[in-house]
Amino acid sequence: MFGFNLKRNSFATQIKKLTGFKPRTLQLYKQALIPKSSTINIIEKPSVHNERLEYLGDAILEAIITDYLYNKFPYKDEGFLTKLRSKFVNRTHLNDLGIRIEINKLIKPPFRQNKHKKNLAGDTLEAFIGAIYLDKGFTVTKKFVIKTLIHKYTNMDVLIQNDTDYKSKILEWGQQSKKNITFLTSEESKLKNNLSIFHTRLSIHEKIIGEGNGSTKRESEQNAAANAIISLNI
Repeated sequence: MFGFNLKRNSFATQIKKLTGFKPRTLQLYKQALIPKSSTINIIEKPSVHNERLEYLGDAILEAIITDYLYNKFPYKDEGFLTKLRSKFVNRTHLNDLGIRIEINKLIKPPFRQNKHKKNLAGDTLEAFIGAIYLDKGFTVTKKFVIKTLIHKYTNMDVLIQNDTDYKSKILEWGQQSKKNITFLTSEESKLKNNLSIFHTRLSIHEKIIGEGNGSTKRESEQNAAANAIISLNI
């Protein structure tokens, strides 16, 4: 149906090896591995891709990480938890996780990194999480995220020390300095293969301080925050 050459049993085995459980609805996982930039057409639906699953997986992942951190760090305040959650769902970290669990090897067509697809592994990982949720429910999805993505492939101590979450950093500075910081993001244009470019303007009291572009809203906001931090010499 989705144009995969993999035999059903072979693909199911790969999913089980990756997740630790036997999948029920293979079509969900196949769709999760088709990025929007692909051109795979089927009779029933044109241009089947993983954008909706990515949207769902993003929300599910954030909920799981929120719950996990809340229970793991019972004496930490809201600011610490929010910042650590942002670091975990940061596109750089998700890309690293996607490559480490080798989900990039299952992407159709084959994964090729370039400047417009540098977030492909992380985006696909989110879509894959969305597929798990629809196929097996929240409990199984939570188990996969905690057992595989957190316990096996994430060093929380290193993540805590890593200070590359520029958006959280400047928002924290704004709170301490009593500055009103706003992010305005727009989808500037469409590139080939349906890839979007987002542009973010970071303003302080309605004055633009930093701007940034990215293939996702989150990336463009991070780049705008990074440029603002440089401009303000924070």
